[in-house]
Amino acid sequence: MNTQAIIDQLTHNQILLSVNGDRLAVEAKKGALTPELASLIRDNKPALMEYLSQQQAPLAAVNPIQPVVREAGKSYPLSSAQKRFWFIDQLRGGSSDYHMPLAFTLTDAVSMTHLESALNHVLKKHEILRSRYVLAADGAAEQQLSDESISIRYHDSATCDEQTFKADIQACIAAPFALDSDLMIRVDHFRTPDALHADALLIINIHHIACDAWSLDILKQDLMTAYMQLQGGMQPQAELPLQYLDYASWQQDWLNGEQCAQQTDYWRNKLAGMAQLHSLPLDHARQADKANFGKLYSEALPAELVPVLHRIAREYKLTPFMLLHSALALALSQYGQYQDVVMGTTVSNRDSEQLHPMIGCFLNRLVLRLDTDRAQSLSDYLKQVARTHIEAQNNQLLPFDNLVEALDINRAANYSPLFQIQFTLGSELGELSSQDAAMLSNAGFAGFELSKETVVVRGDLDIHARVSEQNMVIDWSYDNELFDTQTVATLSSLFQQICRNLTQAYQQQTITTACVTDVMFNQPQTLYTQAGECRLDDATGLIERFEQQAALTPDAIAVHSDTEQLSYAQLNAQAAKLADCLQEQGVEPGDLVGVCMPRSACLMVSLLGVLKAGAAYIPFEPSNTKARNQQIITDAALEWVIVSDALAAEFPMPG
Repeated sequence: MNTQAIIDQLTHNQILLSVNGDRLAVEAKKGALTPELASLIRDNKPALMEYLSQQQAPLAAVNPIQPVVREAGKSYPLSSAQKRFWFIDQLRGGSSDYHMPLAFTLTDAVSMTHLESALNHVLKKHEILRSRYVLAADGAAEQQLSDESISIRYHDSATCDEQTFKADIQACIAAPFALDSDLMIRVDHFRTPDALHADALLIINIHHIACDAWSLDILKQDLMTAYMQLQGGMQPQAELPLQYLDYASWQQDWLNGEQCAQQTDYWRNKLAGMAQLHSLPLDHARQADKANFGKLYSEALPAELVPVLHRIAREYKLTPFMLLHSALALALSQYGQYQDVVMGTTVSNRDSEQLHPMIGCFLNRLVLRLDTDRAQSLSDYLKQVARTHIEAQNNQLLPFDNLVEALDINRAANYSPLFQIQFTLGSELGELSSQDAAMLSNAGFAGFELSKETVVVRGDLDIHARVSEQNMVIDWSYDNELFDTQTVATLSSLFQQICRNLTQAYQQQTITTACVTDVMFNQPQTLYTQAGECRLDDATGLIERFEQQAALTPDAIAVHSDTEQLSYAQLNAQAAKLADCLQEQGVEPGDLVGVCMPRSACLMVSLLGVLKAGAAYIPFEPSNTKARNQQIITDAALEWVIVSDALAAEFPMPG
């Protein structure tokens, strides 16, 4: 595994490396640094130090984050992430989609006085939790700091039945934050019913504008450390050298600098000519507005495949995430029958060690674009995957929303810009490491998993891999207004088949150019027909087959482009109407009809309409010269031609 791949694997496991003088510093959440990863670091220490020294030197010398002078009553600029969440809040009026709740069961041994003091220590240490968001005179959103303290809110639910108690918890979590007046954290204590087998439940809820997943680990650690210190009669230390506000100010300067221009140019070139929508066939027409909820389908890879996949990743110098991404792209390419596969992923965006101890939202979304051309060898394809990830991470500082703006992408209410399929990785299958669980237990706390009443889906498909050395589980969160459950199950089966074939080829030492097509592309056809198999007589004509499919799946999407889409029922009805029109004009079975129009839904209506009329079509390229079109009309003795309005003026009419 090369040096960059090692760093990528460690980063995905939330393990950060940095060089401090002549020593290699390792920072990781408890439980993340497994013996295998520690050995990987030790075995590659010289190469890691050399690589990191080269990477850190320019950043440290040119672009360090500096503290901003605080002034009473002054407003400060927002980071790109803060702007995005503020805009969403204004648009949706306090949506709970971006709340990040934590829950703990408590015993009566927990000192609520010390717990509230520990919470206020965290609030004092991380000023982002007490930032408020206001409009400046010029209409721009800004943040202001407050000195407000937090008080735990108490609820006595001991006499409630379990259903009422759960409803109360969900209502508490869903209650909106007022970004202009509330703290960005609130804490609720519930005296619990006997059925929960705990004395109390503590809910800590933070708005995403002030927090990300990494921050939740910092919050838990800082809160437990402060609580234990207070229990022991000590006062916690509350100073950080830098705060999130300093990062937000640094980012605004970076966006006006040379590095931003260079990264913008990289992405502009990387994404040139890319379609704005994926090409997966939809089961239902896309609605005018997108709901952010859906369903979840989870499936684990067979246990015997996991160690082989890890070995393949190591041999090809990939992280497990890269390898799974390569297989997933092939599955989407196979199912959708398209070659240019675009997905997005989310990165912590905390490569600078200055950001490691901060609470705040640093996340950024990256676009991963792969060419799944059948002609390439597996080796070349996997090299492309590695290169795509490394380049994306090297250009991750450009905020996603700034990229969308730089590319002049038109935003739509019913799909996300640039990508609608997201693939992310989790490093562990559990929420708490054993060390975290032990620390909580000693203090009278225990982690509690909140039941999810809804599945949040930001795109069309949000795919999440949970990976350990022994297990790989893929969670498919999908927009059920677009996809049926069986379609997602089919995609999952196809993904598993590609992984299985890959491991078999690897074990048989047949990963050669000659077998790549079999491994990558020749999957059992039954995978595509699980959603509704239709057995057809071989002699059945094309139109009859199409009409049978339209009857079987009338609401499924038959054709779509960037601007329009038709269901099977709509396409069938419009083609039948055109066929009637052609027959009224005198077209008879066996006649030839010319068709000249750009690739669009109208083109498909025209072709099917001609066939439904019993005729055959002669296609014209829209780029043909007028003389060339006249030659085709004469040679084929055409009497009828269907031409789009945009091309009609320059098209020679028959007769």
